[in-house]
Amino acid sequence: MRKHAYLLTVNSNHQVLSTCLRMLDKAENDIFILGDRKRFKSRTDCAAYLPKLSYAKLIVLDPVCINWGGFSQIKAELILLKSALDNGTDYSYLHYLQNSDLPIKSHEDILNFFESHHGYEFVNVVDYWDDRVWRARYRFFLCDFGCFKRCRVLRGANMALFKIQRLLGMCINEDITLYVGSALFSITPSCAKYILGREREILSRFKWSYCGDEIFLPTIIMDSPLLVMR
Repeated sequence: MRKHAYLLTVNSNHQVLSTCLRMLDKAENDIFILGDRKRFKSRTDCAAYLPKLSYAKLIVLDPVCINWGGFSQIKAELILLKSALDNGTDYSYLHYLQNSDLPIKSHEDILNFFESHHGYEFVNVVDYWDDRVWRARYRFFLCDFGCFKRCRVLRGANMALFKIQRLLGMCINEDITLYVGSALFSITPSCAKYILGREREILSRFKWSYCGDEIFLPTIIMDSPLLVMR
């Protein structure tokens, strides 16, 4: 039986999250939960928020601060990848979801699909140049404030600093081609190990990015020996 690891970041949306977990409640699945510390004070607090599962193994990690648009989103994904690899289970695939996502196929369809496509990496990359790469071409200093998403002043200041940098030509990451795609992915453990092997570079390149969770993985994959266009 091939095991699958589902990696979820969690902050709210209880009804959708509960539905998602119940859909994933199968013996083949291990589910790793990383809560937002702004919402959950502890691992116990986060676990109490989740529905009881009958078949899947639920692994709840210590909460960390996860701020929309900030570098903390990237760090959360890296924590989840490390936790899955350190769990000692030979997973077929690692799937990253956010707490407002739901599977759109049945459990059997998902298993069959990844069985028949075993060894492929499923990372969305926009197949044309996308101007959203500016989010990692300049430094955005304010994204990891907890109130950034709700505060117009912070968002306005963030964009003002970006425009000043652009006017002065203060670019970063000019030595690599940046790509954009979905933050969600399904990858093999070998791909996850490769990504974590470049963790120091990821931390350096994308520390000041804005919504960099949609840029760092497509960029690393497209700049890797894993890339085989099919």
